[in-house]
Amino acid sequence: MLRAVLWLAVPTLVACNPCPAGTRPYDVPLTGAQTEKYCRSEGGIVHGPYHRYDGGRLVLEGSYEFGDRSGTWTTYGPRGQIVAVQQYQADEKAGTWKQWTDDGVLISEVSYDRDLKHGPERAWYPDGTPKLKGGNVEGRRDGVWTAWYRNGRRQ
Repeated sequence: MLRAVLWLAVPTLVACNPCPAGTRPYDVPLTGAQTEKYCRSEGGIVHGPYHRYDGGRLVLEGSYEFGDRSGTWTTYGPRGQIVAVQQYQADEKAGTWKQWTDDGVLISEVSYDRDLKHGPERAWYPDGTPKLKGGNVEGRRDGVWTAWYRNGRRQ
């Protein structure tokens, strides 16, 4: 009977541990009510899922690959809504970064490549009115840029 109980307990423990092989989970208190949970190797390298909480509420989640931020990182607002989505590749900004108001209005969309703005960039006022539109090449503004006042008139 004891053998059967142990056999059932081991898969449960493995399934509850999201850390990659060779790492173990850490639950670290930060300032105030914030805590972070991540996986770290014996050598101190962060690898695997990352979560930050504020008073038990998830505020940030992402993933590390051998010490570098990697993939999609998502920031959550006070009601659990997504307020920012960012992409990383080898700890550098990559892909399209988006930001929303707490009410769900898209206010920023910027493309990155190798940690530099590269591609379209757009911004909106919190009411959804266009604010800025243009493009970037290797971190520098390129081409025609258009800006609008809050009332919707072009600057």
